[in-house]
Amino acid sequence: MTKPCGSCGRQLEDDARFCSDCGQRTPEKQADTPSTPASSPHVSSEQQDWVKFLGPGSTYYLQQFERFRGEGGDQFALTWNWYPFLVGWLWFLYRKMYLYAAVFAVGPFLTISLLKGMEPLFIWGIVAGGLSNYLYYGHVKRSLDMLHSQPRVSGNIWNQTLSDVGGVQPYVWWLGAGIVIMTIALGLGIMDPSPEDHPPPNQPASLEDI
Repeated sequence: MTKPCGSCGRQLEDDARFCSDCGQRTPEKQADTPSTPASSPHVSSEQQDWVKFLGPGSTYYLQQFERFRGEGGDQFALTWNWYPFLVGWLWFLYRKMYLYAAVFAVGPFLTISLLKGMEPLFIWGIVAGGLSNYLYYGHVKRSLDMLHSQPRVSGNIWNQTLSDVGGVQPYVWWLGAGIVIMTIALGLGIMDPSPEDHPPPNQPASLEDI
């Protein structure tokens, strides 16, 4: 095979590095470099959407989410998250997972009332700590799929939408602090004093006592 010289137009061998007439160096043939999915704009944009939707702690959760992605699709994997184990339903509320927050708020109290003991509370904590990352992954994926199915808006509005639908609710930790204070107050009897602590005022003497 031959190729033309870029300077004088003489036909040269395909592997020739210099033109035999004018001495011009021929350009080297560059190997085709296939584009990788990681460098495509679509994947990069999708990754950015996940980061903006997650908000605080996105690096940690993206690493955990990789364990749920298999070659054949999503798959369950047991992981551990200390926050749901320690604070329970407050973590789900903090991450705007309202249905799960209701389940993990009501479930332990119903179980305790039925089984008469505090052991179920610990079991619910184990379940929350072990399943929370997987439940959160499903929540984020469903939410992003719903948002992507809608007409795309401009960049700033799209980013604000991701933050509004996703992200976190910082007020939840103040709510948790208030619950702890209220629980301690009830335990000490400050907010629910017994009748013995405040006896009724003296009643006027009856006629029989005069």
